[in-house]
Amino acid sequence: MLYEQRSYRIKMGGYKKVLEELRTCFTAFEKHGYKWLGPFRVEIGVNPEIMYFNIWESMGQRESVWKAIMEDETLLPHQTRWNEMEEKEGPIIHTITNLSLIQSPSPRD
Repeated sequence: MLYEQRSYRIKMGGYKKVLEELRTCFTAFEKHGYKWLGPFRVEIGVNPEIMYFNIWESMGQRESVWKAIMEDETLLPHQTRWNEMEEKEGPIIHTITNLSLIQSPSPRD
């Protein structure tokens, strides 16, 4: 299994917009085999920040799912809407961090 942690630092006042857009996109992505856990709101640490995990069976599955998502023309309106919102209001996300994680053997093993 491969877990991909993604975190978005968001400008003040942008939390609800980002959360709504993530949920909309993730629902659309699921038809391509996309699995995710979250989103999570950071309670202690950098605020406002949203974090979630992508869950992949392998790196090959990750690559094939993202390829299908990028080629899905029905998802273009999501990107267009986001671009138009940022043109009007300015950048909503300050930074994005991404970590790919694989599970280590347990210390008991």
